[in-house]
Amino acid sequence: MIRQPRILVEVLSKSTARNDRGFKWQKYRKMPSLWYYLLIDQYTMTVELFSRIEETTEWINTLYESPEDVIVFPRLNFEITVGAIYDGIELIPEGDEIKTDERDQ
Repeated sequence: MIRQPRILVEVLSKSTARNDRGFKWQKYRKMPSLWYYLLIDQYTMTVELFSRIEETTEWINTLYESPEDVIVFPRLNFEITVGAIYDGIELIPEGDEIKTDERDQ
């Protein structure tokens, strides 16, 4: 585990989204080393970025929903489109997830 991460990325699921946006976010936002917290939805092409305002404890929240949207991480000298994040991924409509016991049959 990285002790002083600059970016954390979470792929949201129905069972983890509340925890990722709540408890984990409250913990992560207090980490002085963290610059970005990226939440990726697995059901819709939706990416949420929390960016720390430099040298503060304040954060900006930006929502990206178009494949052409460019997510910029200036402090990491990196950018990526939403489409690139989802490239090759088949989105599963919420509620259509395969249950563990169904996989074994």
